[in-house]
Amino acid sequence: MRIAYATIIVSLLCLSCLEESDVDIVQRAAVLNAEVPDTLVTQETYNIPLTYDKITNCHEFSDFNIVERADDVLVTINTKLQDEGDCNVTDINEGQVDLEYSVERQSDFTFRFFQEVQNNEVIYLNRDVVVVESE
Repeated sequence: MRIAYATIIVSLLCLSCLEESDVDIVQRAAVLNAEVPDTLVTQETYNIPLTYDKITNCHEFSDFNIVERADDVLVTINTKLQDEGDCNVTDINEGQVDLEYSVERQSDFTFRFFQEVQNNEVIYLNRDVVVVESE
């Protein structure tokens, strides 16, 4: 019984020793610019350059959250905080990343890139695209 209690105590002590940097903090980043072609061809794949707000110099691209709906595609950039203790908010914390997008749909749609939440309403950067059939 004493061994079980000792094991629990040692485990709790080890967990309390984890540094904050061992925990990933993921945040949505505002898309500042999206270079989306006006026309996309079905069955083609595009690399769409995006510029996003890194929030601080310690935020790095993590992944995309993409939700495809009937008339639009919602795109959110997630960043991961790599806190090294010297993170600063500056005017020049822009990141660049390409969104690889394959056109499967047959109809026109709108890309909606997350920018911010304002008064409980999500604000998007919208880019309308025309979809044409591949030959």
